[in-house]
Amino acid sequence: MLTQTRLLETEKQKYQTLFETNSDAVVILDDQGFTDCNPATLSLFGMDSVETFLRTPIPQLGTAIQANGVAAMEHAMQYIGQARSQGHALMDWAGAAPDGSVFSAEIALHAMQLEGKPVIQAIMRDVSVRRATEAARKPLAKPPCRWRGPRSEFVANVSMKSAPRCTASWG
Repeated sequence: MLTQTRLLETEKQKYQTLFETNSDAVVILDDQGFTDCNPATLSLFGMDSVETFLRTPIPQLGTAIQANGVAAMEHAMQYIGQARSQGHALMDWAGAAPDGSVFSAEIALHAMQLEGKPVIQAIMRDVSVRRATEAARKPLAKPPCRWRGPRSEFVANVSMKSAPRCTASWG
């Protein structure tokens, strides 16, 4: 019996360490709201305590309207529902910290059972830097055209449906 207890304690310690030292924010939520979070979550959202985070409503953790034009709560509930029905979901989130800073996050949602109850594990990662780098590397679809000549000539050329003289520069 002592060996079994020791094994259980070792396993518990292993999983607690994985949870607490993960560099990604990890949150557990049930039907009532958040039930736990790791230190990376507090860092991501600029909070000082687990208790403060657990009392924070989902909409206060993001911009009121998300990038897809949907209200924060509706956006979150759509993906939480998808995770519950399909086992997992991946969503983008425009996060907000109490200091007003906004960041881009990817959130992987996983449905699971903890202590016999259905919960969602949300693993969040700040992807602001990656998104900014991707946007900076994206070539412009069409180079900007700068007209070199009098306005009357430009109008005449456009009305004749011929291409005006222009110089293109990639910016």
